[in-house]
Amino acid sequence: MGIISDSLGAAFGLGSSIYGGIRGAKERKKQEKLLNQQIQENKDLFKREYYQDIMNRSDTANILKNYRDTLKRRNKTQRNMAAVTGATPEAVAAQKKINADAYGDVISNISSQSSRLKDNALNRYTDTNNYLLGQKSNMYAQRAQNFSNLAANGIGLLTSSLQNIGNSMDKSIGNFFKR
Repeated sequence: MGIISDSLGAAFGLGSSIYGGIRGAKERKKQEKLLNQQIQENKDLFKREYYQDIMNRSDTANILKNYRDTLKRRNKTQRNMAAVTGATPEAVAAQKKINADAYGDVISNISSQSSRLKDNALNRYTDTNNYLLGQKSNMYAQRAQNFSNLAANGIGLLTSSLQNIGNSMDKSIGNFFKR
C-alpha cells in the first residue's frame, strides 16, 4: 500500500473511533438519565409508602367502616333485646363498652400493622435501589472499559499506520535508488 492509502486508512479508523465514541456517549447519557429517573421514582414511592398514615388508606378505611356498621347493627340489636328482656341501663352501657373496646382493639391492630408496612416499604426500596445503583455502577465500569479500549485501539491504529507509512517510504526510497 502507499502512503496516501495508509494515511486515509488511519484517518478513517480514527474518524470511526471518534464517531463511535460520540454515539456511545449519547446512548450512555440516555441510559444514565433513565436510571436516575428510576432511582428518583423509587425514592418517591418509598416516601409515599413509608410516611403514609395507615388510617387514611382505602383498605383500612373500608375495614373500619364495615366494623362500625357491624357495631351499629349489634348495638341496635342489643338495645332491642334489652327492651324486650328488661335489661338495666348499666347492662346496656356495659355491652356498649365491650363493643367500643373491640373497635379500639381493631384500630390498635391496624396501627401495629403500620410498622410491618414500613418495614416492607423500606425493604422494597433498599432492594430496588441497590439493583438500580448496581446498574449504574455497571454502566460506569463499561464506560471506563470503553475509554480504555478506545485508547488502546487508537494507539494500535497509530502504530500500525506509522509502520505502514514507514514501510511504504522504505519501498519508495528503495525504488528511487534502484533507478
